[in-house]
Amino acid sequence: MTSGNSIVDFLYENAKTYGNNTALRYQNQSYTFNEFITHVEEVAAGIDALGLRRGMRAAIMLPNTPDYAFLYYALLRQGIEIIPLNILLKSTELNHILGDSEAHAIIAWDKFANVIIPAVEDLDNCKYQLYIGDSTPQGGINLGEIWRKTRPVPARAEVNDDDVALVFYTAGIGSQARGAALSNISLVQTVQNIAETFLFNSADHVLAALPLFNSFGQILAMNVPLSVGGSFVLLPKFESDRVIEAIEKGKITVLPGVPSIFDTVLDGMPDGPIEHNLRLCLSSGAPLSERTFTQFQKKLKVPIIEGYGLSECSPLVASNRIYREQKHGTVGWPLPEIDLKIVDDEQHQVAPGDIGEIMIRSKQVMKYYLNRPEATKAVFSNGWLNTGDVGKIDADGYLCLVDRKKDLILKGGFHVYPKEIEKVLNAHPKVQQSAVVGIAKNDSHECITAFLVLKPGEKATADELKEYCTDKMAAYKCPEKFDFLDQLPRSSSGKILKRALREK
Repeated sequence: MTSGNSIVDFLYENAKTYGNNTALRYQNQSYTFNEFITHVEEVAAGIDALGLRRGMRAAIMLPNTPDYAFLYYALLRQGIEIIPLNILLKSTELNHILGDSEAHAIIAWDKFANVIIPAVEDLDNCKYQLYIGDSTPQGGINLGEIWRKTRPVPARAEVNDDDVALVFYTAGIGSQARGAALSNISLVQTVQNIAETFLFNSADHVLAALPLFNSFGQILAMNVPLSVGGSFVLLPKFESDRVIEAIEKGKITVLPGVPSIFDTVLDGMPDGPIEHNLRLCLSSGAPLSERTFTQFQKKLKVPIIEGYGLSECSPLVASNRIYREQKHGTVGWPLPEIDLKIVDDEQHQVAPGDIGEIMIRSKQVMKYYLNRPEATKAVFSNGWLNTGDVGKIDADGYLCLVDRKKDLILKGGFHVYPKEIEKVLNAHPKVQQSAVVGIAKNDSHECITAFLVLKPGEKATADELKEYCTDKMAAYKCPEKFDFLDQLPRSSSGKILKRALREK
């Protein structure tokens, strides 16, 4: 891997060596590196013909298809900032992001027009509504038809390390969705760090089961393998049967995912041994359960490496390692070129074993929150990013996540960490999943509320669970209220939506 100003450089460099090797597989379609670049340049010609130029901003709202990948690299090739959008967004949410980001264009699947048209009708900034698909919705342009017309390929834009490449909208460190602006050097550094840490090479075939609009899915499953001459296998959407089939028949070597993916795949695996080429699974976004961590590795005899990251850091900053002993419940060590420390409320570094806020300094870290100088100022301190995550370094040097600072519960002068309670609840023989939140009663007291999904066929009462908790932890940590749900609300990346639970 050679460095460059943009991850697009990796694509062109690898085409020189691996031009006839497969870069992308999707259902029955396959694209070599040379073919991939041809499609990227066709798309670049189309967006150039429409007047999109370096420094402009385009939002992408597409499902997992090859067109997403071609468009993504074409926009980066031309120096156009990308805003990946969750395809489940509603019009009001989309209106906020497009307005807040001052996006010049939205490029979407034609089936999403009913969400997009009302979202853009009062926005002066979003002049281009470009669609991919069979139809051309009202007020839009069919980009697919334009890029498939023969025309000269435009020159690549001359981009700088410091130019913004991606803007990930995230509630992240704050409560309102805001855009974390990542530079070219941030992406280049991230891709290099991940490739080095997990020994990616041109023989790797990575399964993209996560949505490409997800930062972990996009960077781990697409950017990293293409940067080393490997390939990625793109699924239209996550389905456990398709993942298992790809593992058995698709020559997959690396599977990135979130805990809910590994839980579901484990439950869907057939009895008996499975033939596969997997060498590594990577999990981030939330802690893996002890059951999944143990049983998945036992079944497939490959490691699941747990990591930690956030969209503001593009997106992985620490992980366990292939070549060191893993400790379940930890996220290992910082990746190369990342400084990490734990501080108290006065920003003083704490001793090993003490709990504090995790701070990060690296080229991987975002430049700023787009158009939000005050929010940016609030999360940076002397070049360090305040992550809003609470953690500690254990006696062996492993990073342990304790909780989100914003999820901390105040109970009569005590600080209560929800994850500690969830760990106890998840160990109950009748409980499948849990989520604990604090619901405000007054300035110094929150009602600790546990939301539970029971295992199939099981029944439990609040009194039974309260007695169980009282035996396992201090009384002030025990939930005061238990709510039973069929399922916990989750984001597209599998994270439990605690804000939605607080509003119940």
